[in-house]
Amino acid sequence: MTHRDDKKERIRRKKHYHRVPDAESTLDEYAPMVVVTRQRQAKINATKKTLCGHVDEANRLLREIVDLLLLRYKFTNPEFYNEYEQSRTIVD
Repeated sequence: MTHRDDKKERIRRKKHYHRVPDAESTLDEYAPMVVVTRQRQAKINATKKTLCGHVDEANRLLREIVDLLLLRYKFTNPEFYNEYEQSRTIVD
């Protein structure tokens, strides 16, 4: 590398030096976002657990109450009962 090339490289680096943000201020700006993200994720996880509990409760009510109540239609209205059973079948 010639002296002239070396000088050009130093000038180029000096121009880019002012574009690099101060690392400490960047970290200070970023830290609150990390905390918010963690809090948001914790809230999402808690909501998922609550939702799973509600779904389990709804399934229990269907099995233990609604399914038994609709048994009377098995013979009096078989078409309705068969459609109900078909609607309760999970399709993947």
